[in-house]
Amino acid sequence: MLKAELDGRQAAFKKLPRDRKPDGKVTREVAADPKYRVLRLKFAVFDEVQNLLLHPKYGPAAAGDLAYVMRLGRAYGIVVVLSTQRPDKDSLPPKIGALAVMRFCLKVADQVSNDMVLGTGAYKAGYRASDFRRGVDAGLGWLLGSADPQAVRTYYLDLNDTAKIAARARAMRQAEGVLSGYALGEVDDTEQRSFAADVLAMFRGDEPNLHTATIAARLAEHLGGVYGGITQDAVASQLRQLGVEVKDVRERGSANRKGVARAAVETIAGAAGASDEGVAGPGGEADV
Repeated sequence: MLKAELDGRQAAFKKLPRDRKPDGKVTREVAADPKYRVLRLKFAVFDEVQNLLLHPKYGPAAAGDLAYVMRLGRAYGIVVVLSTQRPDKDSLPPKIGALAVMRFCLKVADQVSNDMVLGTGAYKAGYRASDFRRGVDAGLGWLLGSADPQAVRTYYLDLNDTAKIAARARAMRQAEGVLSGYALGEVDDTEQRSFAADVLAMFRGDEPNLHTATIAARLAEHLGGVYGGITQDAVASQLRQLGVEVKDVRERGSANRKGVARAAVETIAGAAGASDEGVAGPGGEADV
């Protein structure tokens, strides 16, 4: 879902006037402009992210998608926040950990745990979260990456405090006219979509093959509310994750280009329809 969101933002960003993107990235001014709500700042918070990345079925694909979004997302207004108690190489693969530009560490037990979070050499450089005293220094942590490393204090919020903050945030969003979805009481009661079935529906008549570019264009045209802004690369990526072979194929009256065979999509769509597994959201990735 997040990868599809990024692909859609990239498409929307390309349509911006040149003077609105002087640095080649989404600015605060663009994100705040009601005309470009699709580019509003989005925080994606993964608490206990190891539960996702260590999932036996979805973990590897999630790690790949997460790394992709972390590499490109900030330029398009997507900020990823990962939280885990022990970011070792199993819980947080190196390809993801290396992309964490800001790091925050509360009290930990030792140098090894300290450097797992703050990076190799942090302890020797004097940034030692292991020195914080239990209880006395509760809430203190080392923050690295924003500017010069510094110890900062966080504050514990109970449910009552959290409710007050949420109410104020809602009032501010309501005043700006940016409430949507669940915050407005809208409940998404639509059925989960099968990406393979949606792709299969894009084949017309007895077409044996389709290029990924054609699939992307038809999805955006006929199912724009779900797949508006989807790219051919996103189509190819999602089909590969479902097990559909993406290769050079020939459409009628066209040259060989990257695409899929109808028979291959039919096989996957049939398997998805026979069980709950393989049913995906609009981005083509199963919800976990």
